[in-house]
Amino acid sequence: MMNIENLLQQTDLGMNSSQVKAFFLGALCADKPLSFDKALTELLAEGPEARDVLEKDLGALYEELKKDLGKSLSEMIVDQKDLRMFVEANRDQLDYFLTGLSLAGTNVENAADEEMAGFIEELEETVEELDDFMADEDADDQVALGYKKFLFETWEEFVALKR
Repeated sequence: MMNIENLLQQTDLGMNSSQVKAFFLGALCADKPLSFDKALTELLAEGPEARDVLEKDLGALYEELKKDLGKSLSEMIVDQKDLRMFVEANRDQLDYFLTGLSLAGTNVENAADEEMAGFIEELEETVEELDDFMADEDADDQVALGYKKFLFETWEEFVALKR
């Protein structure tokens, strides 16, 4: 991942390797997963000139994620001691994941099954709530702890659905 991080810093994408990974996981979890080429095209929609720099390493990452999707998904939500950092980092992870999922054609309205649609809706609402939490400078740590617990439980259920 370190090499990918360095390569991303050479581009204008404004993403880190964890966010790219979350985007790819979303693209892979869609009812009709995107091929690497299509996922990369979507990822680079605002900076296609970065393709030459990133394609090889991101292709290897995509294949690695695809090979062990369950394990990769289970590692997407990352614990951190600082609650605000936890909320911010995982809000971004979920947002990129949902973006990849949506760009691959899977959303609340057209998910193949109701359970998946329910998870997507729950995750979208969670991202909005986490945005609100981050905007509130006086937000209580107990609220953050509640989000943390909820996020781990919900994500664990989602991962079980996708295994």
